[in-house]
Formats: sequence, structure tokens, C-alpha cells
Amino acid sequence: MMRNRTAVIGAGVAGLSSAVELLQAGHQVVLIEQTRSCGGRARSFCWSEAGCHVDTGPHLMMGCYQNFRWLLNAAGTTLPLQKRFTVELLGRHGEKIVFAGATKRPELALLRAQGLGILDKWGLIRGLMKASHLQNTTYVEEWLSALHQPPLARHAFWDPFVTAVLNQSPATGLSRQLITVLHHAFLDSDADPRLSISDRCLDELYVQPVVDLIRRLGCEVILGDGVVSLEDNAHGLIRAAITRHGHHIEAESYIIAVPPDALQQLLPASFIPCFRPSPIVSVHALLADAPFFPPGTFMGLLDSPFHWVFSRSVGNRCLLSLLTSHAQKLAGLSPDEITSAARDTLSTFFPGFHPHNILSIISIKERKATYQLTSPGQPFEIAGMPDNAFIAGDWIEPNYPCTIESAALSGRRAAMAVIKHGSDNH
Repeated sequence: MMRNRTAVIGAGVAGLSSAVELLQAGHQVVLIEQTRSCGGRARSFCWSEAGCHVDTGPHLMMGCYQNFRWLLNAAGTTLPLQKRFTVELLGRHGEKIVFAGATKRPELALLRAQGLGILDKWGLIRGLMKASHLQNTTYVEEWLSALHQPPLARHAFWDPFVTAVLNQSPATGLSRQLITVLHHAFLDSDADPRLSISDRCLDELYVQPVVDLIRRLGCEVILGDGVVSLEDNAHGLIRAAITRHGHHIEAESYIIAVPPDALQQLLPASFIPCFRPSPIVSVHALLADAPFFPPGTFMGLLDSPFHWVFSRSVGNRCLLSLLTSHAQKLAGLSPDEITSAARDTLSTFFPGFHPHNILSIISIKERKATYQLTSPGQPFEIAGMPDNAFIAGDWIEPNYPCTIESAALSGRRAAMAVIKHGSDNH
């Protein structure tokens, strides 16, 4: 095995972050990805019928995504952010609720919310003030019930916020993950809840710039040839990664940045906690004329099968994307039923919208968009790992929800563990 050579298995956000961290530390890296493109669950694909690239699902990214922003900065790009935290929510009958706050005092967005009464606003502020009490509960619903949050505060803020950031309902979302988000978004001195409203697809925003960077730094990138097994040596360490095409890739250390079910297949002797997936469903519609949706439109929909609406320009046309988190009901429908629900949603919330303006429409089901522990009360531990194997992925950070940020964080931490392991053994 070559000294300071690391094989990174999986080229999603976690794997790419690991590769950048290692390369910047002077390590040799080979990146192995089973598909023909990088980005994992946060990537784009060519929608040939519409003649454009679209994301597997629109991603809500925030200013507090420090590790993901580090990755972008390393690749010479930036995360486009709102000038100030602003979210507009639209009801079925034209009612509107707007949260907008100063960058340095983001919590004031709750106090200044338009469309909420003083009791609702006070309920939201009281919720933030008592966020530390989340530590005494397992699920978010326990905390919200104990706080006796006003119905409109629940309906217009807590329920949409929890579902969006955790990809779970308050009844199933983990308290320890919500408290992390609240601190990074509203409570810490450097809190930043501003949202990223990008006019670029994910491949343009980060995938291609990061891949170009790691190649410039000397990383070997193997696409379309996934690892199917790991070969041990006499000392119980991983000696080689065996790919589907029969290649033996030897390295000193291995970072495995894949989902939990794929990890169990590669390391069947290790104890890996049980996780359940949660789906995200999105619909992309290419519009000929979109006076309601100028580029950069972003809003939430209340009492709707779709939670969020995004728009970006594609040439002189509009690409409209609708997104639903924790989408068990929609995931059980057929593609035609999903796109029909999207048309109905647009007609209901935007009365002047005509479905005939849709030139092309497509639905995407991400059945395993995120993962959550089935036994959240148990300590998170992966046992029986070879000493030269390190795990990365958005699902291994138990105090963080599965997001682009937790993926980048886990990738950097795995790389730092590799660097420390190498220095301890040489």
C-alpha cells in the first residue's frame, strides 16, 4: 500500500469533501463512484425532453452551512444567499405570512412576521427561548406540545420548518437534530438562516467545480465502476477495494461515503445501526410564460400536497420546481397522479395560472432521500470497523439532520481522522 494514499468510496457531498480535505493536506486520493456522475443524492441530470439540466430535487440550503460553503470556497465558487432571511408562505385563499429579519438578528424575523398576531409571535419567540428544553425530549412533537404553541404558530412556522430541515414530521423528527438547526440558524452568535436561492443547477453550483478542483490537485477519479467488496489482510485491515469491473484498488486508508444499506453490504461483519429512509418528491415544470414566477421565486404553500415552490430561468423560459419533504403520501402515487396534483396545486394557489402554459413536466421520487435511526434513544455507534476504514455520510452525524451540510461536515471529519491515523502510525 502507498503511504498517505486514501481510497474514497462514493462521490456524493461527503466523499467530495473528504477528497478535498485530504488533497489539501498533501495526501494521495483515488475517488471511486459507481455511477457515471458525482454528487450522489445532491446532483443534476439532463432532462432531455425540456432541453435542460434539473436537480434530483431542489435543495434548501442556508447561510449556516459553513462546511458546505468551505467546499464551495475551495472550488472557487460561492453559495448565493438572500440579503436577509425572508420566507413567504401562501395559503389556499390568498392569505400570506411573511418572515423577514435582519442578518445580525435573525430571530427578529419571528417577532416581525407579517400575517401573525401578537400571541403567535410571542409563542414563536418563547419557543426559541426554550429551545434548550429540546434536550429533554426525543421527538419534536413532545417539545411543541409542552410549549402549548398557538395553532397558527405551529401551522405557519414550526410544522413547515421542522418538515423542511429534518425531512420528518414533528411527530417523528428528532429533538437533538432540531436543536442543532435552531442554534446554527437563530441562536448562536454567528447564526445565519438566510436561504440560498440559486439560478444554477447543483452540477453547475458545486459538482463540476469541485470535481475540476480535485482533478487539478491530482486526485484519480473513477466513475461508473463501484466497489462491490473489500479485501482484508492478515491483520484485519482493508487491503484492497474490489470494483465491479474487477479492479483491485490498494490504499493505506479507506473512507466509505455511502448510505447505510450500501455500507452494510461492504462491511457485513460490522454492526451498523438500523435506519429508515424518508422520501422527498419533486415536480419540475417548464413554462412558456410565467408572470407569477420570476427567476428566484421561492415560497411555501400551506395546506398543500407540495410544500415549496422554486423557479429559475432556462434561457427565456421558466423552470418551476415543486417540492414535498417527508412525502410518504405522494411517493405512493403514480407519476401521472403526482404531476396532476402539481397542476391542481398551481391552479389553486395561483388563480391566474393556466396549466396549458406547461410545456413539459416530470416528477421525481427520492424514496431514500434521507435516513433516520430507528432507535433514536440508543447511542450511535458503528462497531467492528477495520482500523483503516472511516465512515462519512449525512446520516452518521446523529446531532444533525441529513442535509448537504451534515454530509460535508462528515466528509471533513472522516478526512481529519485519516490524517490523524496516519500521523499516529508513522
